Amino acid sequence: MVAQGMIDLETLGTTQDAVVLTIGAAKFNPFNTDEPFDKMYLKLDTSGQVEKGRIIDDGTLKWWGTQSEEVRNDTFSEHDRVDVKDGLLALNEWFDGVSKIWCQGPSFDFPMLGHLYRHYDMEQPWKFWNEKDARTVTGLVPEDIKSKIDFKAHNAIEDVVAQCKCVQYVFNVLDIQRTF
Repeated sequence: MVAQGMIDLETLGTTQDAVVLTIGAAKFNPFNTDEPFDKMYLKLDTSGQVEKGRIIDDGTLKWWGTQSEEVRNDTFSEHDRVDVKDGLLALNEWFDGVSKIWCQGPSFDFPMLGHLYRHYDMEQPWKFWNEKDARTVTGLVPEDIKSKIDFKAHNAIEDVVAQCKCVQYVFNVLDIQRTF
């Protein structure tokens, strides 16, 4: 089955060279309301990223201090961290069968993840022409869709599943049966 995918990053900055804490990924079909599937949650090694010159922004650290303790504890825990190259290789395998790739806004996740791939001398597994923006799609309806979903904001896997559901909701409400 050909699926579309959604990615979400949690980071220690807003520039492309920021340390990436976690990557959430899920496959979904935007044309129905089936539960997103083939979910992946990667917690990347941060010390190796700093050694390679990736950036930690003080303002972003301060912002993380305002997030829920549960999300902070998971995001910053050293438990289950993986080497960045190993994580990116796992993500490459996850991309198998993904026809389009989505994120929440095209100026953050795509450029940052692409930079991470280049920084580790790896080729990103998607083509730019397959990138889709969930924020624009969810803005097509005059309601706050995310407020209807129970999820922990700023946890990459929970964000990614919520973003999938938002796109599915809009496609359903607007009766979108196919895209090009």
